[in-house]
Amino acid sequence: MSLSFRSKLVNSIGLYGTQQKLNYKNLRQQKARAFFGQAAATTAVTQQKKQRVTTSMIENSGICHVKLSNPEKLNSLDMPMFEAIAETASALRDDKSIRAVILSGEGKAFCTGLNVKSIVRNQPRASMKRLLERPSGYHRQWSGYDKDGEDEEFLLAHGLGNLAQDVGYLWRDIPVPVIAVLHGMCFGGGLQIALG
Repeated sequence: MSLSFRSKLVNSIGLYGTQQKLNYKNLRQQKARAFFGQAAATTAVTQQKKQRVTTSMIENSGICHVKLSNPEKLNSLDMPMFEAIAETASALRDDKSIRAVILSGEGKAFCTGLNVKSIVRNQPRASMKRLLERPSGYHRQWSGYDKDGEDEEFLLAHGLGNLAQDVGYLWRDIPVPVIAVLHGMCFGGGLQIALG
């Protein structure tokens, strides 16, 4: 056997093995869609967003503990994390049973800021558009107009933020103290979240 023939054989087996793995993965996805329907794919995306932030209530205290839960990536901000933080803050804003909120990060860091690699890999134009579009859709609906302009000033100050800003600013709308517990690293957007 010549060296080149051996190389060709290894390469063909390696490529075949890779192709076989891809076919198996596609087959599993097709079977799951057939069994569970298209809703399974939608549920998986929703669960991915919800897994980025966990919320727990401390018994009989009215204290809500919110954890950024992506320790493998040092709680960096990718699109599911941005959406999960904004959804969580918006939900807590209207909860009257909460007396205080503790915000922390799981793992070795509080939050290391924007996960640029994730944004660039996964539809960068759509991600940047979603991050920068105004308003983000997570603020309270503004209605009415006060003659002295106070409502208009409130709208300009709070209702026109984009998603990248709102992950920090939405914590200010919660009518109870929000305590950011920092540990490890805290860079960029993580610092913005901590400062509110």
